[in-house]
Amino acid sequence: MLEIDGQVPAPGRYTSRFHPSGQVLESEMILRLTVTDGLITDYRVFEDSLGITRTHLGDPLTSTPG
Repeated sequence: MLEIDGQVPAPGRYTSRFHPSGQVLESEMILRLTVTDGLITDYRVFEDSLGITRTHLGDPLTSTPG
């Protein structure tokens, strides 16, 4: 992984099943780690929040024009 100004982006994939809807979401994400003196001091997860919300509610992930 490449560190730039103390930050390390780490791409990944995940699969989650949402019990309220029973649907499964497969998605990509980026984990941004902040490293100071060799220690992780902060992290942020960037993921598809709209996809998570739609899957949780049981809504379709894509819509087709009617």
